[in-house]
Amino acid sequence: MTLEEFPIDLSKFDTKLSLDPSKAKLSPEEKRALEANIQLFRDAIVLFTATGAARGVKFSSGRLGHMWPMVNGVALSNRDKTVFCLGSDGSQQEGNDAEAARLAVAQNLNVKLIIDDNDVTIAGHPSQYLKGYSVAKTLEGHGLTVFVGEGENIDSVWDGVRNIVSHDGPAALVLKRTMAPGIPDIEGSTHGHDVIPIKSALAYFKKRGGFPDFTDLYSNIKPLTQPYLHLGSTKEVGANRVIFGEAVNLVLDTLSKEEAAKRVMVIDSDLEGSTGLKVIHQKHPEVFVPSGIMERGNFSAAAGFGFESGKTGLNSFFADNGLSDTHSALYFPADGLQMIAIIKAVIFQKGLRFVFSTRSKVPYILREGAQDTKEGRFFDPENGYVFKPGKDEILKEGKDGYVVTFGEMVYRAWDAVLRLKEEGIDVGLVNKPSLNIVDEETIMKIGQSPFVLVVESFNQKTGLGSKFGTWLLERRLTPKYGYMGSTREGCGGLWEQIPFQGLDPQCEYYYVLSVILNEGLIGDDDNHSDHFEDQATHSLSGYFLFPS
Repeated sequence: MTLEEFPIDLSKFDTKLSLDPSKAKLSPEEKRALEANIQLFRDAIVLFTATGAARGVKFSSGRLGHMWPMVNGVALSNRDKTVFCLGSDGSQQEGNDAEAARLAVAQNLNVKLIIDDNDVTIAGHPSQYLKGYSVAKTLEGHGLTVFVGEGENIDSVWDGVRNIVSHDGPAALVLKRTMAPGIPDIEGSTHGHDVIPIKSALAYFKKRGGFPDFTDLYSNIKPLTQPYLHLGSTKEVGANRVIFGEAVNLVLDTLSKEEAAKRVMVIDSDLEGSTGLKVIHQKHPEVFVPSGIMERGNFSAAAGFGFESGKTGLNSFFADNGLSDTHSALYFPADGLQMIAIIKAVIFQKGLRFVFSTRSKVPYILREGAQDTKEGRFFDPENGYVFKPGKDEILKEGKDGYVVTFGEMVYRAWDAVLRLKEEGIDVGLVNKPSLNIVDEETIMKIGQSPFVLVVESFNQKTGLGSKFGTWLLERRLTPKYGYMGSTREGCGGLWEQIPFQGLDPQCEYYYVLSVILNEGLIGDDDNHSDHFEDQATHSLSGYFLFPS
């Protein structure tokens, strides 16, 4: 079986079913049709989710807690209509929802919330890690009228829906139910937040009966692999977000349990499995505080703990909100080894420190000309590497110009620079792991070269490239300057995103060629000029600024 057609017949959905909220009970026919529709959608969700796909979403609210405020806006714009918002006990932990509740009550908005209260979030069960938290009592405290029902009982659900629809003003139906009901291995567990394992989906359909064996369907779905072989980095890849937690553990391992608990607090916003904090929780529970989906509060709690000299509060939250008289250091390691080096160097620094990581794994950077061995890894401390906060790192000198990059773009830019070298173009590469700190020595060096190109995956409008040119001009440095970054909305965070944004090594390669040719940085008598001109006819993503 293939996915040329969706294997579950969605045309069986009863679109003619119409329910009247003024009726106290559903008729037997209405109840059967509604239950059939629900079951059809559950079957489709199980089949689809197990493929690991997530395409075709028209609107995504982003982080939990962003939807209810938007729904309030829709209600303000349509006061004559009833507006529904589907939420969960997890999203209700967010401060945004508390603010939205106050606005809905104050403006008597006709917003109706249906809350899935399943007592499961990514990191565990709120009833265990957030004792005292009650969705219904919290909403009642904000002034909403609240009804509680049984999520797997159609009559109870209907009774609750009737009540909130008939109520004048904002109201909520809190449905108590089990996460992923009827799905083997994940029912009632945190695994219901992830894609459904194929074995669980197959067991589900076997138990349901009446379905073909979908084994071949799943086995024929193959993930796309990166066909490009990058120069200058290893075949082995590492997950920086996991290595982050392991790096913190390396520091904590040097302290006694008592000293670690006194000096370090790691507070989690229900993301420990996603941001590398889980390994800290497992190995050093004495420093770990499991908390809810309350990023702003947890961030401030971490800041408060670290307010005293010699103490560090850690929270998986990323921003730079300091004013000019304060400094928040932003660090973005190029690979797992540099992640370890950065954590060891900055964990007990004063002030706010922000360390970025990516979901996608990255290879390890190799020294120029090195083989794919441990001895060839650039950021390995056993090979003499030492991370110095605020210092840019020159991986390669270049007389024709420099590429400046950081994070997961380093191995891609390194590949482009090495391939340019094979063509006789001597371009240097600068890794800038300290994003918002100007390294005066390095910027003076590269600012006197023929050109500087910043390559990053951040938003081109607001990323490093938008600031680096200013730093050059402030120092009266006027090389040919350009910057490449993300310019359009994509679909997912996999490796396909980079060429989609025009940021893959080939685009960087041709970008540099076009600058060198267009600006005459290689003379007409250069033996390679015609060859380069033939190659530099690609469409490129980025801006180049030409100081007069």
